[in-house]
Amino acid sequence: MLDLNMSEFRKDGIDVLTEIMNINSEAVVIIISAVGYEEVKDECIALGAKSYIRKPFDTQVLLNTLEQYK
Repeated sequence: MLDLNMSEFRKDGIDVLTEIMNINSEAVVIIISAVGYEEVKDECIALGAKSYIRKPFDTQVLLNTLEQYK
């Protein structure tokens, strides 16, 4: 699971997603973010994220998503 806003690490989540996918293109990355722009979601999926969950989220949605990739 990866958030897009990672200011405490001085990194952007999209940059981290790109780094992860460059290391392992089969990695299962689920984005959880308050950023609700459809373009951002589409970019994350195009970069390799398996799912994009918007905050605030329903716990059951998260559990169902995790179940898909266990």
